[in-house]
Amino acid sequence: VVSYKCAKNSAEGSFIPVFWSPVFFPSKKPCGAIIDETHPIFDLFPTDKYPDYHWKNLLDNSYAIDISSFGDSFNPIVETVPNFVDNTPRSPLFEVKVGKADLLYLGFDLEADDIAAKQLEKSVYNYIISDNFRPKNIINKDAFLSLLE
Repeated sequence: VVSYKCAKNSAEGSFIPVFWSPVFFPSKKPCGAIIDETHPIFDLFPTDKYPDYHWKNLLDNSYAIDISSFGDSFNPIVETVPNFVDNTPRSPLFEVKVGKADLLYLGFDLEADDIAAKQLEKSVYNYIISDNFRPKNIINKDAFLSLLE
């Protein structure tokens, strides 16, 4: 698991979408998130395609990183929806195969004293020790290392 603590140029997440008027209230906060709700990482953390209230603290304390260099066919598990000021695709949760390594980027603070964080942590760790953890996204080592500090 690659933590948000070692990612460079990460962007803070937010559960509440950016305000509708970028002229009066400029912000780089996302306009929400899209979740691959069928992904097996959520077997113990039921979710829908869009974040419900149990995602609030997770997203408010998340860090998403720029995934634009991974190409158009890259499919993150959770992707933030860009806003009108900054159209950079970012993700706080994705998996990749880099060479022979299977990696999971986790931009959520699972050490938070929050029931949703504890349940997501349980679901994530259950997933990565299972046979289901086989990332389909393949990127080269240099592209991945460019994201880290």
